[in-house]
Amino acid sequence: MRRKPHFALQAVLDQRRYAEGSALRCVARCKAAYDSCARDVARLKAAIERSLQTPWFGTAVCSGDVRLQETIVATSERVARMRAEASAQAKAAFEAAREVAIEAARARRAIEILRDRQIRAFETAQRRAEELEIDEVAIFRQNARLIQFD
Repeated sequence: MRRKPHFALQAVLDQRRYAEGSALRCVARCKAAYDSCARDVARLKAAIERSLQTPWFGTAVCSGDVRLQETIVATSERVARMRAEASAQAKAAFEAAREVAIEAARARRAIEILRDRQIRAFETAQRRAEELEIDEVAIFRQNARLIQFD
């Protein structure tokens, strides 16, 4: 009857798997936030470019009031800069979360390597024990035949 190997660090392995899963979920959230910020920045920059290229932009606002037009453009550019800064912060958070996830994966893998080594050692010991049992049976049969012929 074959026994199953007992891995003493199974609780640690489960904890490391959970930590890795949490880190990966954090990476996904940070990546989504970063992508959202990057899309917003691109959208705002495109809107500013379109508004500057529109021929009616100056005339539609108070009969061509240049100061108002400059204020609108400056405000839009300030908002775009703020979103770009938020995007940079989101990217930094994403990179940090990715590093945490990589470390969690390494920690989990280290425990899995220990478990795999222990399982291989256990299976080797099991095979050796089975071989010894088979050898004993063969020796017993051989001795029984020798006794029978005497």
